[in-house]
Amino acid sequence: MATLYYQTFGSAVEVAKGSVLDEGQVGIGGTSVPSAAFSARARILRVVPDIACVFATGADPTANNITGGGYLPAHTVEYRDVDGGDKVAVVQAA
Repeated sequence: MATLYYQTFGSAVEVAKGSVLDEGQVGIGGTSVPSAAFSARARILRVVPDIACVFATGADPTANNITGGGYLPAHTVEYRDVDGGDKVAVVQAA
């Protein structure tokens, strides 16, 4: 199964130290799938997909190929600012 791997961090210093707050995986398919909510201290999100995908973040995100989100090629690392309680949602790129 195609997968988006994610980690959250509380600050840039925690990214540099590898101090992960949350870590998980979301299956990538034809419909948007959200992750679990991030911990309250989460401020930075790192995502890496194993196939091309579109992702979105927020309190109730929906990723889609029409109105956007972030296109992410396979095996590419991306960082985004997030808030505690946010989620990441992902869908396979069209």
